[in-house]
Amino acid sequence: MTQTTGQISARDCRISVDSQDISGSANNVKLTTTLDTEQTATFDGDWKLTTAGKLSWEISIEALYTEVTSEALDKIWAALKGAKPKEIVVTPKGGSAGDWTFTGNVIFNSVELPFDGTAGDPVIITAEGAGTGELVKATAST
Repeated sequence: MTQTTGQISARDCRISVDSQDISGSANNVKLTTTLDTEQTATFDGDWKLTTAGKLSWEISIEALYTEVTSEALDKIWAALKGAKPKEIVVTPKGGSAGDWTFTGNVIFNSVELPFDGTAGDPVIITAEGAGTGELVKATAST
């Protein structure tokens, strides 16, 4: 196989929560998709038997703590308090025509606010959420 030339950097990644772009305050997003599998064994044979179950996905977002309305923490906090699914759109290359997008609905279930008075670093919050339904990989049209 020929070596790829299609590698990217996530520096232009765009992420939106409920149609609000939070890319200007978010700096890390992780989408984790999981396929449930179960294994069992029988008396015969040396190998376990495996079956595939259902898919699920989770999201983790890291962002700068700010007290600016409509930035990452404000949008995620509102979604957490509302306890209702919010649409997430992640576009790793930025969203030009032909770029891949990952879209789904998520319920945020935690937000970590790590206030450390001994550090001079900017405060980075971490939000976690569980996908509701399918995480769709598609191609951006605009």
